[in-house]
Amino acid sequence: MPKPVEFKSDEELLSKLKKKNLSRWFDKSLSSAEDIVLRSVGGNTFRAFHNTPNKPSVVYRNWARKELTSKKFLSGLRGIKTENEYDRWIELLSKRFVSYWNKEMGPGKEMPYGPARKLPNLLMKQVVLWDELKKREKDRIIKFLHIPFDSYTLLAIRNSIADVKIPKSATMRFVENRKMYNALIDAARQISKRAEVPPILIDVLAWDEAHLHELRQERKTKISPRERDFWKYGKGTQAANINEILNRLGGCTVREVFKEMKSSYPLMPETRIQSHLQSLRENWPDLFFKSYGSPCRYYLKRPYTSRK
Repeated sequence: MPKPVEFKSDEELLSKLKKKNLSRWFDKSLSSAEDIVLRSVGGNTFRAFHNTPNKPSVVYRNWARKELTSKKFLSGLRGIKTENEYDRWIELLSKRFVSYWNKEMGPGKEMPYGPARKLPNLLMKQVVLWDELKKREKDRIIKFLHIPFDSYTLLAIRNSIADVKIPKSATMRFVENRKMYNALIDAARQISKRAEVPPILIDVLAWDEAHLHELRQERKTKISPRERDFWKYGKGTQAANINEILNRLGGCTVREVFKEMKSSYPLMPETRIQSHLQSLRENWPDLFFKSYGSPCRYYLKRPYTSRK
């Protein structure tokens, strides 16, 4: 996992937000609720919950499926026209999540405030990619999205906020209550307003770009051609193993790739696969493609090489 990046000043953070074409992250589309649920939260987040009577991933995903398949979910989301309306809507979503989690986990395993806000925010970051929403609806909601605060985003804004003193070691549990959360949201909105971008792009910069950068650096390492796979990734790396699975299975879901990788990399989060798929999409658009069924299946062809 890449190290979180701390921007030294407002100016540095604003410069990154303005220069990078971060909005392209939302050009993707998801065809099913199941894709959204599985992509939204990775294993690293679930592993933060220890000794629970039920698997955190199962509890979260069952709740998310219940929400997304409810008739009121999309109709309520489509009815949101202002930032204040979204703030109230996402807070109610978080409260429903806490209620479901606490009921499933029982006394002593209640959901802390920070994670209670982070996980629904991660879900909404994927919901806005859903094909069920029209483009104008997606564009409107993207502007309102809250940042899913964790070690990456908190460190990114650490030197750009005066009302809350954020330690370098802050995680999602650092956000202890509603007052602190709202102060962080307000600060993020002020920063993004100056950069003329939606606040959620701070998260794209801090988390998604950091993980994509790690993938690019992996590809740039000095490896001889004989030590690279067909797609120029170092043999024996996680990336090369994902490539081999995609090519061998001839069309598979993220979940299927994750299961194949689990035996060799038991601590690897599912988000690692998603980051690599984005890398393939950028670097091999003619060889990497997906079906738009439910769930999506991904395909990777070998590059054509002439015989000598």
